[in-house]
Formats: sequence, structure tokens, C-alpha cells
Amino acid sequence: METITKYLFGLSAAWLLSASANAALIVEGTDYADGPNPNIGAVGAGTTTISGNINGECAGPGLPFDCGFGAGPGADPVDRFTFDVAPGVAVTGIEFDILSGLTAPAGFTAEIDFDAAVFSDLAPGIYGISPVPPITDPVTLAIAGDQAALSGSYSLDWTVTVEAVAVPAPAPTVLLVLGTALIGLCSDRHSRQKGRARVCAAVA
Repeated sequence: METITKYLFGLSAAWLLSASANAALIVEGTDYADGPNPNIGAVGAGTTTISGNINGECAGPGLPFDCGFGAGPGADPVDRFTFDVAPGVAVTGIEFDILSGLTAPAGFTAEIDFDAAVFSDLAPGIYGISPVPPITDPVTLAIAGDQAALSGSYSLDWTVTVEAVAVPAPAPTVLLVLGTALIGLCSDRHSRQKGRARVCAAVA
């Protein structure tokens, strides 16, 4: 079962120290609509930043006010999307910024979905998930308005930061490559070195 942790000071020190030079930026263009769950592509090793906007209306018959309502044409109370993980790569951490660029009624909270896990009633802030074991399968995420103490419209510029690392090739794969190289070395008809002959004998 995955847990979500609120960061007090933004990115964790571990992520800052392990940040890779490889980085990608993905910005919501066509709406990441709830339902179709668009696939935005594959994340590679390093840091991938995904950003977008949700907006809507907190309304209802009473407290707390439901912020999952639309607010007319163009309203977008939920963003849901899927990303793949590139071959040979594993996701080690996902950070959600649901604080920056927020205008909302008092008591506004948001919801974050991570595959089948749902984290609701989250106060504005920066949250992180550290999957154990690291993820190599496709991931589906969602950010949505949840509820508020007062009625009114809201808008949130959210950011998701994905950290991924290259996964070492399994030992059998390394041995296969090494063995193939040694066999090719042994087949060199022009080689007469004794040391190389000993290697060929060992392979045989």
C-alpha cells in the first residue's frame, strides 16, 4: 500500500542530491480529461516535470462544499493521465505540488490519485510518494479539487515531478553479452597469443 508524505521544505534533500542532468518538461496542452486518461509518453532516467491546471467551483447544499463541480464552459476540475516508464528505467519518487498558483476559497483541499490509491482532503502543499519497489510499469495519476469550507471558484496550477533511475541489466544478460564477446574473440583466426588461447579454453 502506497503512502503519501507532505514535504515541509519542497523537494527532499535526497532528490536534490540525486538529480540527474537528464530532464524533461511536459506541459498540459489538450486537457488531461478524466475518463480518456491520455497517455503522455514515457519518462526516462532523470527528472521529468509535468504541469497543468485544474479549475472549477466549490458548491453544494452545505459544509463542506464539493469542489468537484465544473464552473461553466472551460471548467476543468479533474486532470487524469497515464505515463509509461522507459525500458531499463525505474521510477523511485513522485512529487505533487498542489500549492503554487492556487486561488481558492478558504479551507480548500485537493485529491491525488496514484493508480488505485486515492488520497483525499489534502491541504495545499507539496507531497511525495516513494514507491517500494521502484515502478517499471505504466502509472496513472490524477489531481482534482476536493472540498472547501466556503463556496466559490478555484484554480490550481499543479506540478508533478517524477524521479527515475537507470536499472542495471540483470546478471544473466551481462554474462550473455560477455560470453558472446569472448566467443567472438576466440574465433579470431589471426590471433596466436597464448593468453588469448587460455581464455578460449576456459570458455570451451
